Amino acid sequence: MNKSMKIEKMSGLVLTLVLLSFIVDMGGAFHIKDFAFIIVIIYDFYLLTVIALKLPSKLFLVEGVIFGVFPVILMLTSYILFNIPFSISINELSSFLLFALFPIFLTLDSNIIYKKIKNMLYYASLIVIFTFIMLLIFGVLNLTGYLTAIDSFTRKYNIGYIGQAGFLGLPFFAPNVYYKWSMWLIGSVIFNIENRKRLLVSLFAMALTFSTAVILFSVLGVIIWLIINRKYTSLIKMTFISLFIIGIFLSISSTSNIIFGIFSKFSINNISTLRKVETIKSILPLFKDGTTAIIGMGIGSEFYSFGVNRFVSSVEVSHFNMMRQFGLIYSFLFFGFIIWRSISFLRRDTFKMKLGLTLLLLFFAAGTNPLLLSPIVFLFIVLSSSEEYKKKINRKVV
Repeated sequence: MNKSMKIEKMSGLVLTLVLLSFIVDMGGAFHIKDFAFIIVIIYDFYLLTVIALKLPSKLFLVEGVIFGVFPVILMLTSYILFNIPFSISINELSSFLLFALFPIFLTLDSNIIYKKIKNMLYYASLIVIFTFIMLLIFGVLNLTGYLTAIDSFTRKYNIGYIGQAGFLGLPFFAPNVYYKWSMWLIGSVIFNIENRKRLLVSLFAMALTFSTAVILFSVLGVIIWLIINRKYTSLIKMTFISLFIIGIFLSISSTSNIIFGIFSKFSINNISTLRKVETIKSILPLFKDGTTAIIGMGIGSEFYSFGVNRFVSSVEVSHFNMMRQFGLIYSFLFFGFIIWRSISFLRRDTFKMKLGLTLLLLFFAAGTNPLLLSPIVFLFIVLSSSEEYKKKINRKVV
């Protein structure tokens, strides 16, 4: 085994550890993710010093400025002008540190990364299905003690919301399975779209989350994929099949309650939607102040939201909240970079096309949850940057 193969093998193992830590400990309560990133930093040091891995100069001029220089300047202004402690700002910017994965991605062949990401996303779908079945069994057997313990445990350790889907208002037990990383199911659908078996599993897992954002953007992603690849016949078939399935569901009263429960979130009268609208109404007037419009109110700052009637720093409307904290100039630079990078990938090889589409969908889907500045989105930002700068033209990804 030559030196380059050893490096690639080690990089693959480190990446596997990181991806596993995201699935097991996205909330960070068990510090598995922290341990994984300590390994990443040590390995980066080895790559950059011992191996003398050279980073592309353009990386420092583009990503270095957008995800390094500007955030640091805004963090300093947050402290100087708004007296926001560095600890709060750093916590808000913690996902920017995922760029530590860049050297690792750079040393791996695109085929290896593609397979690891695709498998990770697929396994996430299997976890959702397994969890749903387990909760369903507990519910049918009326093992409420187990359900309560699971719900309490997952909330306490910031794993997600695992328990009963009470928000649907059903007269019977329905499991609620929403992990912190459930938005990645959108990626599972896109990355496995060419494998019918895996696609069906991913779509099934997507549906079991009862998440409007996950379902909407997954379906939208499939439609965009079919249009980009000019598979209009498949698009027509999918439309008719979807309408047929929805028609069957609507004919069953209990199932129709679930469907209406999910899509009622589009109504302005829905509590969740109303809260988001009122929060946006609370943010928009703040930009009348010149300082807020230019540099924001400070990273990690609070504001009074009429959506929840209290002072908050984190809200579901991520894009508006970022503009409030970071200012319009940096926010539009950040948004523009992601949209430009995503769209530029849509006409490339299979891996980059799926990567660009997933990043674009996650970017917009994160606007309905406080996930824009989270590993959910940043993993794909960093991965897209590494693929953009690889000098070696990799063999075709299949």
